[in-house]
Amino acid sequence: MDSVRRYDSLQSPNISVSSSSGVYKARNQGLQVFFGTSFSIICSSHHLYQGGIFQLIFNNSTSTLNNTLPAVNNSALFTFLEASSAHQGDYMCVHHVHINSQNLRLQSQQLSLTVLVSVSLTEFIIRHVVVLLIMVVSTSALYVYFKTKSRRMQEPKRNRPVDDGPALRLRERRRLQEN
Repeated sequence: MDSVRRYDSLQSPNISVSSSSGVYKARNQGLQVFFGTSFSIICSSHHLYQGGIFQLIFNNSTSTLNNTLPAVNNSALFTFLEASSAHQGDYMCVHHVHINSQNLRLQSQQLSLTVLVSVSLTEFIIRHVVVLLIMVVSTSALYVYFKTKSRRMQEPKRNRPVDDGPALRLRERRRLQEN
């Protein structure tokens, strides 16, 4: 009975998130990271028993994934290089540890993660200014092109070289035949 009490005192593992751009807590939405940034999920235990493995379980509306890593200093770091909507969902850590010939499975609380698509105000303004400039330049170029083309069509023919080639050759042949 004494050994059972000792195992009951084992705490559930902790689960946390770290991101290169910071982690934000939103009311009723869990934790949030920004799209395209790297992030890590850290599973850790605070008991005296070393070793075992950590299993990271992920669920969202379209998929379920399981990853495992060995426990090093009672923790494991699951790294994701680029946050995307596919990483949005619920995560849970399970610490599998072998104590006195018993295999224990300790579960963390669930962590909900949302991936935010963020565009700064500066980025937003720059993108729209560039689009407007492209539109103005292309409209101006088309205006100049068609304006020049219509002027050429309206120019009097006196300024243009006249090609009398066929008529001139016909007259020249007749003159040679007469001689």
